[in-house]
Amino acid sequence: MRVFFYTLGCKSNQYETGRLREKFFALGFAPADKAADAAVIVINTCCVTHSAERKSRNILRRFQKIYPRAKIFVCGCYANIADLASIIPGVSPIKQEQKLKPQEWGLPGFSRAASGRNYRVREFLKIQEGCDRFCGYCIVPYARPQIYSEPPEKILATAENLLRRGVQEIVLTGINLGLYNYTGQTLAAILRQLARIKIPRLRLSSLEPDLLTDQLLETLAENPGIARHLHIPLQSGSDTILKAMRRRYTAADYRRLIRRARKMLGEDSGLTTDIIAGFPGETEKTFTETLEFIREIGFSDLHIFPYSRRPRTAAARLPISCPVPLVKQFVSRLENLRQGLKQDFLKKHLFRPLAVLVENNRGAGFSSEYIQVKLQDKSSAGKFYRVQATAIQDDFILAKSAPE
Repeated sequence: MRVFFYTLGCKSNQYETGRLREKFFALGFAPADKAADAAVIVINTCCVTHSAERKSRNILRRFQKIYPRAKIFVCGCYANIADLASIIPGVSPIKQEQKLKPQEWGLPGFSRAASGRNYRVREFLKIQEGCDRFCGYCIVPYARPQIYSEPPEKILATAENLLRRGVQEIVLTGINLGLYNYTGQTLAAILRQLARIKIPRLRLSSLEPDLLTDQLLETLAENPGIARHLHIPLQSGSDTILKAMRRRYTAADYRRLIRRARKMLGEDSGLTTDIIAGFPGETEKTFTETLEFIREIGFSDLHIFPYSRRPRTAAARLPISCPVPLVKQFVSRLENLRQGLKQDFLKKHLFRPLAVLVENNRGAGFSSEYIQVKLQDKSSAGKFYRVQATAIQDDFILAKSAPE
């Protein structure tokens, strides 16, 4: 029997789909390259924005219509908050506590194990679950309210297994990674333990500004095997909007954090962020404050999201809103700024050496700073190369082998 997986949303969902693949294969299922070949379809959903929820719903309906003979299981955040049994009758919703236990889904068991998972050279390792911070715009605490941190011994064992499988870069992820705390052991402690097992490259996913402590920054600075790239969500550069969003920092707090981070990790480190455009109460004045703050910080890239009203959140109860045409204008202006910042960051690295992990047979990969690079020389997937950036092509850098 064959199983097909379809994943929407964040790195945690991608990691969990990988775990599900392993568990299904252990139960005897074989992978299906196409949904049409599968007897079982697993759809891992997202609901972080209205458009993500709509996309999840549309995918479910489309798969149900096109593949009526397949058994369709639905997990992820949308399955956690929605009454799918009434919205889309016929699909089988799986709640978070059962998500990684397919043996409890009512699947038939098989005695013969199928071929194992094919590992990529860069893999996610989820070490933390849940968020209870209730930012004004965010539905995640309702979809994943239970806070949980994986035991250090399990994390280390999983990382060592990935290394044996040929994985060269491990990306630590979580629903709110900075909340990791296992009986007093923080994220900084886990990073120090992981550094001792000689992972070629270790990368962190998103970290909330107020959870990026000096101790954590010191750990990053002391371990060159940890990528020189941080993703720190800003959401807005206006203190007025940050307060309305129920964020736990001011623009000045964020500025001080970035100054410390760059001092410790290097001025040329990659720094990316999330920005929400058109939060209720956003005006030209507050938006201009955000644009000016983004320019001041000089991010290497932006992830831009138009505000999406989510039920049950504090922002959904606000009596004010930002007109849709104005939100679209804000998004367009942010995108123009993003393109300029991205090009400025790439130009800083022209004719400089970069350490690139090639991820495919086309010579494409990422540097430590999270610059996407295309090698013009012959290369092999799964290997690191010391290269020199020679040109910029769209959002890529073209590079050749660096002279020794």
